[in-house]
Amino acid sequence: MNRSRGGRLALAFAPLFGGALLLLAPAGGAAAEADTSGKQAAGQEIFGRTCGSCHSIGGGKVVGPDLKGVLERRDRAWVAAHIKAPSAHREQGDEATLANIKEYGSSMPDLGLADQQVADIVAYLETAAGTPLPKEYFPTLALGALGVLGLTVAGLKAGSKKVEVR
Repeated sequence: MNRSRGGRLALAFAPLFGGALLLLAPAGGAAAEADTSGKQAAGQEIFGRTCGSCHSIGGGKVVGPDLKGVLERRDRAWVAAHIKAPSAHREQGDEATLANIKEYGSSMPDLGLADQQVADIVAYLETAAGTPLPKEYFPTLALGALGVLGLTVAGLKAGSKKVEVR
């Protein structure tokens, strides 16, 4: 079987494009996305009920600090521990906690939240603080990569034709 140079090149690059798409696709697919969005929705509800009277996300200071970008300023584990039991950070003499007490004149109370509720709030803070990639991003990226591959193959085939010059 005689393959053109473009066809051979397309076959050589196809695994590379496929592998790149697999690396770029979100792990877990739709099931992971549904699980994450469920946690975010639950976190939003819990935040509104237990945190929203003292904190905003991008709305400025209220009774406590604005939490926009908190996961950029603090480690995820620190944020989760602080939501779960801020008294532990006070007792440890945590600098950020003590600075907030000084600035706001009071300390955050222990809210008695379950570990799952804390995880849901942190998941909500991750998306509320920034703009997540839309779910349409990865399929669009895949179609774009396939389009580039198709155009490359077409260009190579067109460029490999023999032209007679007289």
